[in-house]
Amino acid sequence: GYIESIFGPDGKILASVDGTGIKIWDVTSGVKLKTLSGKTDFAHIVRFNSDGKLMATLGSFEFNIWDVENEKIINPSLEVHAPDTKEYMAKHFPQFYQEFYNTQSEGLGSNDK
Repeated sequence: GYIESIFGPDGKILASVDGTGIKIWDVTSGVKLKTLSGKTDFAHIVRFNSDGKLMATLGSFEFNIWDVENEKIINPSLEVHAPDTKEYMAKHFPQFYQEFYNTQSEGLGSNDK
C-alpha cells in the first residue's frame, strides 16, 4: 500500500510514495502520469513546493529535492539535521520545514532541540 499521498498545490496532481517509487497522478482522470525513481526506496514523506515544480522527499536520514517535470533529483542528498539543509528547507519548503522540524523538536527522534 501507499505510505503517503499528497496533492500538488493546484489540486490537479497527486504524489504518492509506496517504497518502490514516487508516483505522480492526474487527479481528475486517475491516470498515473509518471514514476520518479532513484533514491526513492526509503522515501516516506513527500511535499511539493508552493508552485508544484519542486518536490521534497524525506527518507531515513536525508532529504532529496526533485524537479517534478524532468523527473530528476536536483541536489545531492541533504542530511536532515545539517544547518544548510534546515536553511534550504525553510526557504523553499516552508510548510515541510515547519511540519518536520516542529515535530522533531517536540521529541520525536531529534537530538536537535
